[in-house]
This record gives sequence, structure tokens and C-alpha cells, in this order.
Amino acid sequence: MEPEEGGVIAGKYQLVAPLARGGMGMVWTARHVTLGSRLAVKFVDPSYARDPAFLVRFEREARAAAVIESPHVVHVRTARRTS
Repeated sequence: MEPEEGGVIAGKYQLVAPLARGGMGMVWTARHVTLGSRLAVKFVDPSYARDPAFLVRFEREARAAAVIESPHVVHVRTARRTS
């Protein structure tokens, strides 16, 4: 399933528009359906998502970023897509 404008991820993040695409995936701007807050959603390319070593590294980096409290560092949330 390709992300599309207006699609809702994890039941609460509505995709607004693509922001960037790179070798490992793409980033979309989104908004929280209930709260209205703006955020970015990163989609990992399926070829990487099937690689257990990549997923371990990706999650390790997300955990490291999540403990940093700074207005200059993105706040990390996770929502796995099962499809």
C-alpha cells in the first residue's frame, strides 16, 4: 500500500502531503486527527522493512532520538504499519 493524501495511519495521523523521498523511504507531513497537531510521518521502503538488521538499527536510532529533549530535535513516536 502506497501512502496517499488524506489516508489515515494508525487510526490517528492523517497524511497531508509528501515532504521528501530518499533511498530508505519517504516522509509525509500529517496532522493528528483528534488534536490537530502537525507532524511528520516517515515510511520505510518495503525492501528495508523486511530486513531484520535494518529494523533493529532503525528502532535503536528512534529510541536514541526519543530521549533527547530539545526544540531542535524531532519528537519520536512509533506506529507500525501491518499491511
